[in-house]
Amino acid sequence: GQPVTEFSEPILIRIPLGDIGDADRELLSVAKIVDGKFIFYGGRVEGDAIVEARDTFSSYVVVENKVVFSDTETVRSWAGRQIEVMAAKGAIEGKAEGVFAPHDNVTRAEFAKMLVKALDLDNVKATESFDDVKATDWFAPYVAAAVQNGIIQGRSSAAFDPLATITRAEMATMIARALQAKYNLNGS
Repeated sequence: GQPVTEFSEPILIRIPLGDIGDADRELLSVAKIVDGKFIFYGGRVEGDAIVEARDTFSSYVVVENKVVFSDTETVRSWAGRQIEVMAAKGAIEGKAEGVFAPHDNVTRAEFAKMLVKALDLDNVKATESFDDVKATDWFAPYVAAAVQNGIIQGRSSAAFDPLATITRAEMATMIARALQAKYNLNGS
């Protein structure tokens, strides 16, 4: 009996595309305007619509989001397209305007965001209780959603260590847990 605009379990929105002309279907993204700029949420094209899981009601628009990084030439042959698509969907942003830094290390907070955004596990109602994650930190909602979904744990019960470089072993563990959370897949 009460109006609801935020959900702990995402709802699936489907936006008809109409005629998209020669737009690159992989670079289409659901977005909304916040403080005069686009916030990209991703989405996948299914037939004549784009589908995206969202944890809030809002006014959304579909845009072709072409993100260009000036420093990805050395990885273009094996990762260029994937970087462009993930950036178009808002799962990665790079280190600065037009700078991806493909050879930089990835932090625990950055990887938590990548997984949460890529697998539509956002949850505005998720919370965490780490002493080193403040509610105002850019990564706080992603860490909270990752913790709630069992994807990541802290270094201890009080410390998440968000700026620490993530290891390949931690990435593999988080990916396995994320696939379990999203698709109920297990390693057997």
